[in-house]
Amino acid sequence: MNRKNTRFLLILGNGFDLQCHLRTTYQSFFDSRFKINLVSQIHFYYIKYVLKQSIDYQKILYEQRSKAKTFFKNMLYQNHKMVRLVIKAYINKSSDELEALKKVSNNNADLKERLVEIDTEMNEAISKDMLNHWELVALAAFAFIRIDSPIMWSDVETMIFKIITWVLINKRKSDQELKKDDDIVDHKYYSVLDVDLDQHANKSFVKFFNDYFFERAAINKTPCECVFQKIIEDLFYDNQFSSDIIANQMLDELIDFESSFSNFIVQQTGLNYKTDTKTINYCKYATELIYNLIYPNQVPTEKNTTIDILNFNYTFDIRFKIPLLNIINSKGINWKVNSWNNIHGVACWNSKEAIKQFSELFNNDDYVKLPAPIFGVDSHEILKSDKNYDLENDPRSIFTKSFRLLDNHVNDIRKTSFQEKIDEIIFYGHSLNKADYSYFESIFDTYDVFHSNVKIKFYYWRGYDKSENINEQEKQLRLKKQARKTMSNIFKLLNSYGSTLANEHGENIINKLMLEQRLEISPSPLI
Repeated sequence: MNRKNTRFLLILGNGFDLQCHLRTTYQSFFDSRFKINLVSQIHFYYIKYVLKQSIDYQKILYEQRSKAKTFFKNMLYQNHKMVRLVIKAYINKSSDELEALKKVSNNNADLKERLVEIDTEMNEAISKDMLNHWELVALAAFAFIRIDSPIMWSDVETMIFKIITWVLINKRKSDQELKKDDDIVDHKYYSVLDVDLDQHANKSFVKFFNDYFFERAAINKTPCECVFQKIIEDLFYDNQFSSDIIANQMLDELIDFESSFSNFIVQQTGLNYKTDTKTINYCKYATELIYNLIYPNQVPTEKNTTIDILNFNYTFDIRFKIPLLNIINSKGINWKVNSWNNIHGVACWNSKEAIKQFSELFNNDDYVKLPAPIFGVDSHEILKSDKNYDLENDPRSIFTKSFRLLDNHVNDIRKTSFQEKIDEIIFYGHSLNKADYSYFESIFDTYDVFHSNVKIKFYYWRGYDKSENINEQEKQLRLKKQARKTMSNIFKLLNSYGSTLANEHGENIINKLMLEQRLEISPSPLI
């Protein structure tokens, strides 16, 4: 690129936040919601202060995840209706260790203060129902889906699609397959036993969820899939109500789930980029990382750079534009941010402080209504290959990302569109999940990547962090593993896009990009 001004579209996924030292994975969120963190902390302090031994906290956390999974699975398998009580029973197992800690805390002010916080959290968890319906489903998925499953239990949006499809479509369809209409003329009336309906539904459910690996039950015992099915139906299904009514109830529960997740994210990032240490540090890491993505060799080849940011995270919103540009421009480089879009909403949506900052940024006397974080499914998953399918009347349509974006007014905080022309599209930290293919296909169409000179660059996680003390051989093994995983996802994405190109040799898109030196895959910079 030998022009005076270069133009980038930067697409950010959760790997961006992880590289900036945030714990924003679904696993970390559920560790908090399922109180695995709480139990791990109690056990860590117990070993440290009562047993007076040293141990790595991350090791304890890993062990507690395994123990929690076994505990939840055993308890729910015995009685699936205990799903609302299982966390309380799990926490109570730590009561003895907590009491032992209280006895040795009198001479340790820091420990005593921390135990007050732990005690408060523990009592609150025991006295209240902390989880909404979707989090209870996640708890059951964590219990019954194996850790080596091709689709992870914590892949939230895939699980949403599976569950809304079962509850709103497949369950009713399964029941109707056995039922016959009464013949009033000949006075023939038909009925089906509930046990027959259940057995038929069980078979349908197991088949529909066969892309997950479930824990195995004992021989001649109820499969774990069927226990998971019962929990889902107890939480969401009621044949007395229409699918549309149930869909809206499920969406209300999902909005509660999204709110819980956004609160968790804000705890990681803080709120004020001017005064909050957490926020300032996050901004520093984020700016350094973006600089390294644009200039991987650390040396700017052009002085003028214009970027668009499409952020799939609920963090790093447009409020960070000012400190980002201040840091970059202090290096003697002229950067311009053309557009900044948190496509799935912002975690700080209900913060008065953040709303005020947004309003000041937009020179708006009225407070800006910020879009809340959303989870959703891709309409491709519903439509599949049936182009004549009536999505409009499908009760699942309100869960599609297109509907959620419209309903959430996400463009209210987006004042400009993407640049008309760009030189490079950079993907960083995105899983390239099918749920987001619609966005990427639209972007590829906008910039006509099949015919244009636009370069596409994918960064992937190395498999280790800068602080990890591992030898060079282990680094190379992890690097190779992550590279192949990323290449597989890129292959699926580009081939899916190629199949949408009419009157073109779309199946050759990868070869074309490679021959024209417009496709690059690189390991993430370490910060």
